[in-house]
Amino acid sequence: MIRTENKPIWQRDKKRVAKKKTPKHLEYDLQVECVNWFHRYFKNYVLYSVPVEGCVNQMTKFKKSGLLPGVADLVALFPDGRSVYIEMKSPEGRQRQAQSVFERKIVNLGFDYYICRSLEQFKEIIHKYTMK
Repeated sequence: MIRTENKPIWQRDKKRVAKKKTPKHLEYDLQVECVNWFHRYFKNYVLYSVPVEGCVNQMTKFKKSGLLPGVADLVALFPDGRSVYIEMKSPEGRQRQAQSVFERKIVNLGFDYYICRSLEQFKEIIHKYTMK
């Protein structure tokens, strides 16, 4: 038998199985899709993210400088001082306790807070503020 690769044949014939995406990866992909859509169609408004994932080694530093636990993933700013806080979740994703506490604070202050699970839902949220 002639080898065409450095790997033995039993390793070459294995089919690669795609890893199932974790809820965090699904949420990240959804957030990227929503941000891209927003920036494509609403150049006069502001949408920004609050990046906290992957910063574990600097979390103490960020908390000392004002990072709040449970802060929403996205903040959208519209005319007349309106702002919307959007937490991205996978279809099965659930809020952490800190996120629920943050939501209550935001709503009590009179701002709008949404949990978004799809691009279609994100579009509906944004259209509520851009169609006025």
